[in-house]
Amino acid sequence: RGRFCILLYPMENQQGLPTVAWSAEPAQLPKPGKGEIHVWKLVLPLPPKGLSACEELLSDDEVQRMRKFLSEPDRQRFAAGRGSLRRLLGGFLGVPPRDLVFQLEPGGRPVLADGRLARKSGFNVSHSGDVVLLAFVAGTDVGVDVESLDREVDADLIVRQAFSFEDQDAVARAPEADRRLEFMTRWTCKEAAVKSTGAVLGVPLDSVRLDLSMGRETALIVSRDGSAPRVVALMRFKPLEGYVAAVASP
Repeated sequence: RGRFCILLYPMENQQGLPTVAWSAEPAQLPKPGKGEIHVWKLVLPLPPKGLSACEELLSDDEVQRMRKFLSEPDRQRFAAGRGSLRRLLGGFLGVPPRDLVFQLEPGGRPVLADGRLARKSGFNVSHSGDVVLLAFVAGTDVGVDVESLDREVDADLIVRQAFSFEDQDAVARAPEADRRLEFMTRWTCKEAAVKSTGAVLGVPLDSVRLDLSMGRETALIVSRDGSAPRVVALMRFKPLEGYVAAVASP
């Protein structure tokens, strides 16, 4: 069992990076209501009993995929994330978890193969380090991203190649002590925004323009094919000490 929080949409933002209040899973699974985003958090490693329960919910294909991971932490991360997704999504939709069938959209985002069920609940999953986040909404799309602040990345290269001029300037202007957090926060917001549209593999991050002003955190996704830009609402938060996360929804 994980911990969960309910975020309101349109999202209400606080000054700085808020730490959300996580609640223990209640006896009756709460379903996302209109204007709500439910975010569930798993902290790895799970207890053996919890991990076994997740593995029992995996499809045969997912079991084979899990076994291909070379390290035990990667196998556990996959089993915990996919097994929890099946349990929670099945509970929201009233479908046995193992009966859910997933497929990939052209952009690479996993969705439910049953279009009728897919229209009822949007979902997205992200993991980094020891944290797995699962986001759920009713009747629309959602994207979530989490990153460990200790993740080894070439921040300078990503800023140059994947950030807009505005984002580059925001990172450069941040005090040196806060520059890493500023970079990771903006990177996470961009990833969540792109994932909320389904175009995981097809949208360059420098086409995502962030407005992180107080009370109006949004991402404008500028298309390069001439179609109208897309606007999604954002909320960034701290899921656990040493991590930054963001959720996005159109």
